[in-house]
Amino acid sequence: MAYHQTWTCDLCQHEQRKSMEPRSLYEMSVTAIRADRRYQAHTLHTTLVCEDCLKERKLYNPEPTRAEPQYVTTFEDMLREIVREEIEAKG
Repeated sequence: MAYHQTWTCDLCQHEQRKSMEPRSLYEMSVTAIRADRRYQAHTLHTTLVCEDCLKERKLYNPEPTRAEPQYVTTFEDMLREIVREEIEAKG
């Protein structure tokens, strides 16, 4: 005798039998923990949500966007600029 495990999205009631379907489910939870982290964290609420519901609520981004690294002016760069300005002023 075989049995099947079925997962259901708590928001849209989408049912899924396999764990790696295209519309896979994610577990979302709300956890409370003290700011000083001296005590154990407590999970207050857990729900299963499908990928479509997460996208609809803008909580899911499969490809995170990476910000372009910004150039930081170093002390050496500033010193070179000052030396160039002094040479141009004398020249």
